[in-house]
Amino acid sequence: MLLSARGKIWRRQHLLPFRTAAAKANLPKSFVFHGLRHTYASELIRAGASLDTVAKQFGHANTMTVMKTYGHFAERAREAQVAACFTPLDEAFSSQAEERTKKFADMRERLRSSRVVPPSFPDEATTLPRTSVARPNLHVVEAFNIPRGRH
Repeated sequence: MLLSARGKIWRRQHLLPFRTAAAKANLPKSFVFHGLRHTYASELIRAGASLDTVAKQFGHANTMTVMKTYGHFAERAREAQVAACFTPLDEAFSSQAEERTKKFADMRERLRSSRVVPPSFPDEATTLPRTSVARPNLHVVEAFNIPRGRH
């Protein structure tokens, strides 16, 4: 990826210049050159690049390694792309959605504090399913007034 002044691929000759630059930038010693690779992949995915594109950039045979390491960024990028495809809800639906969102947040907090739900309760930061077939929790069905039998 990077060439030396002689046109050869860098091996270990980057270590001293990199450490010097990192020290001047007041970066922690734990920040290593390989961290740049992670930053590059993360930023690519956040910008909307596919996991396949990143895997090819990194020379991986498939996307599994990239998915395991950076999949959470891809999920957020995908959610943003899907959200951008829809027009905002009209006023009536927006207020209803806000109301239900608050109700759901309150319910989630009550469940966490009452320990009714196990500590592995899904994190709000991702929509990755915990199982291959996701069925809504009965509390969610209640909060969103989903008729019985439709879940």
